Amino acid sequence: MLCGAPGVGKGTYSRLLADDFGYVKISPGDEIRKILNSKVNTTGMPPSAIEKLKRNVQAGKLVPDEIIMELLYHKIMDPRASKGVILDGFPRTLSQLQTFNQVFPIHLCININHNVEYLMASLLGRRTCMDCGVSYSAYSYYKDGYELDVQMPAKAGVCDHCGGEVKTRDDDKEDIVKARLEEYVTKTYPILEKLEKHGNVIQFEAKRGMRDYPMLQQIINSKLGRPYYYQRFQNLDVQNVASYYNSIY
Repeated sequence: MLCGAPGVGKGTYSRLLADDFGYVKISPGDEIRKILNSKVNTTGMPPSAIEKLKRNVQAGKLVPDEIIMELLYHKIMDPRASKGVILDGFPRTLSQLQTFNQVFPIHLCININHNVEYLMASLLGRRTCMDCGVSYSAYSYYKDGYELDVQMPAKAGVCDHCGGEVKTRDDDKEDIVKARLEEYVTKTYPILEKLEKHGNVIQFEAKRGMRDYPMLQQIINSKLGRPYYYQRFQNLDVQNVASYYNSIY
């Protein structure tokens, strides 16, 4: 589980970790944005539920738990998730944590820390691909050891990774950003207090974005075992890789 306030880099780090460790990345936020930006309703959700989603997102409020849990269930039951999953931005409330833990354990929680000034610069300057969720930055920030570089797609408005549309998210506007940060403190921070009682929370202050990824990788490797890419480079066949994962998990 990757935890932290909006804009700390959970999405970017979780994509990298999913590739390196062979896990499936699950981000309710990404799934919700796909629903909101899709012109065709392929989810089976009633129009009233989608409208409720839109109102919550535009107001910077959390999406109802029943919608989040339904999205998670379908992702976790995917056979590709059998090696494990990385939860990006979930759970966000104690009730979500309790519901999730009735069925699945959380083996490790990484809480990513940033100061508020940096977070505001990161969020207000964030530009996001509406298709694959990759984030870009229109702002820079260099202070107190923090390093945020301007990084925009080669072609304006077009994602370098998938060709999707890159733009400012509806919830990355200043008034909504402030509301999201306040809601994070009041509703999500208590999750950390509960998980810390079980000793499976690690604090990680990522000041340099992608340049800090190797440190995060080492932390998770020390707790959960060697990532998938170590095996990939040893040219092991599928059966041996499966046996390796079974021995760990």
